[in-house]
Amino acid sequence: MNLQTLSRTAVSESVRLEKDAAMERLGAAIREVRQACSELPVLAIHWMHLKQPIHPVQEQLIQQDEGRSYFEVSLKLPWRFGACVAYGFVLFLRLVQMRLRLLRPLAEIRAQRFDVVAKSWSVSSQPAAAGEDFYYGDLQKKLEARGVKTLMLCGNSRGRDWKSFTLGNVSAGPFCRLPEGCLIPLSAPLLLPFLQAQSALRLLRLAPTMEHPLSRRVALLAAQDCLNRQNMPQALYHAMGRNVVRTWRPKAFLTLYEGYGWEQCIWAGVKEADPACRTVGFQHTVLFKHNLELLHPLTEKLAHARPDLVLCSGPRTATLLRGSHARSQLVSFGTFRRIPGLEAAHKPDPSKRTVLVLPEGYVGECRLLFNSAMQAARNLPEVRFVFRCHPVLPFEKVRSLLDQDPDRLPNVAVSRRSSITQDFEAASAVLYRGSSSVLYAILYGLKPIYLHQDRSRDVDPLFELTSWKERVCSPEELTETLRRVHAGGSEVLNPGWPEAVSYVRGYIQPAGEDSVDRLITAAGLKKGNIA
Repeated sequence: MNLQTLSRTAVSESVRLEKDAAMERLGAAIREVRQACSELPVLAIHWMHLKQPIHPVQEQLIQQDEGRSYFEVSLKLPWRFGACVAYGFVLFLRLVQMRLRLLRPLAEIRAQRFDVVAKSWSVSSQPAAAGEDFYYGDLQKKLEARGVKTLMLCGNSRGRDWKSFTLGNVSAGPFCRLPEGCLIPLSAPLLLPFLQAQSALRLLRLAPTMEHPLSRRVALLAAQDCLNRQNMPQALYHAMGRNVVRTWRPKAFLTLYEGYGWEQCIWAGVKEADPACRTVGFQHTVLFKHNLELLHPLTEKLAHARPDLVLCSGPRTATLLRGSHARSQLVSFGTFRRIPGLEAAHKPDPSKRTVLVLPEGYVGECRLLFNSAMQAARNLPEVRFVFRCHPVLPFEKVRSLLDQDPDRLPNVAVSRRSSITQDFEAASAVLYRGSSSVLYAILYGLKPIYLHQDRSRDVDPLFELTSWKERVCSPEELTETLRRVHAGGSEVLNPGWPEAVSYVRGYIQPAGEDSVDRLITAAGLKKGNIA
């Protein structure tokens, strides 16, 4: 590594530390505002929760944007209130139509008893198979085989036509499933705008009393966004959770756990209806360094932001969460997603000379990674680059936004394979930023190369890992690193790879029969405890 590269690395590290400090300051300001006004409409604001990806409003606050003045926010509130009232009426009409379409199955399901209610999302245009779910796998089947009756509630994650979504996600048995919207009380969207207005006015009064300028800016922006109709669906989860628990009196209410506001809104509604009902959060995905919503300890007043029980993807994530979840019970549970290569890791093979480029499902990240890879490809004709997009973002939606068409480069190809394992098996390195697939790539012997960008935040899922991975800040550094990696086996086949494999195996584990038993025990769902 030459002197110029060392200098760039030092500058990059300095910038990274400053960005981490700025994120901590923003997290402290958000917690201060939420502690002063922990009402439902504040919980529902997207950007009041620090997680991946970073919200544009959070970036503006970190960059010390002047934000809105007290006078500007005050002027906007009346028409924002009117917009929320109108949207609440639209939601009311939609809920009425949903109820009418589901009269018979809803009545049949209301007459049943459930020990567990689980909240999930539909990610496909096709209805899930009976007892199966994208996130929870066959958990519903496994629970019911043990005598634990479970109701699955499904949300429309892709905003598809609500009529077809409603009819495609209802089943009165043997594995009961309902579209979540039919369980929101009809009065909730009509009353919510008034709660939003009440919280907005309270935040307006609180903002001038905040000691720090950043806290004042956060309070003013929160006052404005309390009356944002885009946050209304998040807040309605409170009424839905309360209604579900009052209807079925389950022993436990299970949600995904990523740090979103809707999760906390549900838990608050559940506890309001029945404090004895156990809230369970399924931490099914990776944890990022800046995911302060999950990783930062909270005060007693914000204790509602934590579930009673956390199902962790593995012992490593349980360790990460332990310091911020003193009042929660942590269980090493695993994931229902297939973990390719977990049983038998594939040794590194630099002779393949193939780099798999893996972005997350965001256009900006695709452009950054693909453009950088194409610049390196021009300098490394002997290395093959394979672009693989996230399933939610097909490559054809990205192609026109790139600096050039990858088809013009003979050593660049776009993967059309249905299984990512085939791409893993053919590659020797992986270029990534925030994709959790890098964890699986390590099990296939791929050298992880993280592309850092000074003007954006680090989103490395492997932020704890100090060996085996590489970090580059430019296409030039990427070119230099790939030359070194593919030069021979002595540098690549080093002790760092077994350590990385061990790390991955502790981070993600398959959820088996014993995982379900641990959930039943921890949530108090033993057969003898079920009425």
